Amino acid sequence: MTQERVKVFIVTYKRTHELHLTLKQLYVNTDFIKTYPNAEITIINNHSDFFLHEKFYQKGIKVLHNATRCDWSNGNLSRNWNEAILHGFKDLKNPDADIVIAMHDDQVLHK
Repeated sequence: MTQERVKVFIVTYKRTHELHLTLKQLYVNTDFIKTYPNAEITIINNHSDFFLHEKFYQKGIKVLHNATRCDWSNGNLSRNWNEAILHGFKDLKNPDADIVIAMHDDQVLHK
């Protein structure tokens, strides 16, 4: 277990199954939560058709709904990465996190 402040941002666009699978892998298939028990996990949602199972909300996962992206937009993923960095560190002179991780909703995670 480490004392580092870690924030994880998972970008999704109307892919509930993939998102839930990735979250399950994060909690079950890896030692991430044991290593970083205070890690903040935030979903960056890019579509109005969004569902996150209640069990993930109960784990403290937050959702950031991207209201600036239209449902029909093909989007610009680099903006989501920037959003993760901005929300993760908040202030580069006095960062809110030591590590910020940005990942896709279909990331494959191994132990």
